[in-house]
Amino acid sequence: MSTSAVMNSAQEKRGVKGAGMAFFWLSAFYLVYCGRPEDWLGGMGVIPLAKITSVGAVLAFVFGSAKGRRKISELPVESYLLLAIIAILMISSVFSPVWSGGAVSRTMDFAKVWVIWILTFLLVIDLPRFRRIVFIQTACVPLISILSMVKGRNTVRLEGVLGGIYSNSNDLAFAIALSFPFCLMFFLCTRS
Repeated sequence: MSTSAVMNSAQEKRGVKGAGMAFFWLSAFYLVYCGRPEDWLGGMGVIPLAKITSVGAVLAFVFGSAKGRRKISELPVESYLLLAIIAILMISSVFSPVWSGGAVSRTMDFAKVWVIWILTFLLVIDLPRFRRIVFIQTACVPLISILSMVKGRNTVRLEGVLGGIYSNSNDLAFAIALSFPFCLMFFLCTRS
């Protein structure tokens, strides 16, 4: 085996490992975002887990090798449309007649979606990675549902029991309805 073949093989292994590390951090972000551990584990609210995992994913992506992931030049038109929507929201939020500071803050929160969307597009390149992301979201919803019922047993509605994407009971119901077919799929596809 020639030295160039050995070097190419080593570079390819490093590239897959770099992309694997970025996907690990992306998976950790989805686990934190969907599982909301800061809402139900005491003391976790002071640690910005979502920011830590998203920065870890971005850094692992930037400093990892380009092997084992898509290229930025392959971005679909939808990514640019999403960026245009964010730009329009930012411009219009500055001129909001009601509460421009709050509108800008909400737009900045929404703008983070673009970074994670880009990372998801670039790193989820095969079916096993896609299944892992879907499994993380699917496994978190029943857990969050049980925790919401336990924590909200003394309230009339589950509203406000957990924060973030589950703070509204309608959003929690939507997440349950969205995850139910995936739960059924994972249940039927298991080998045991």
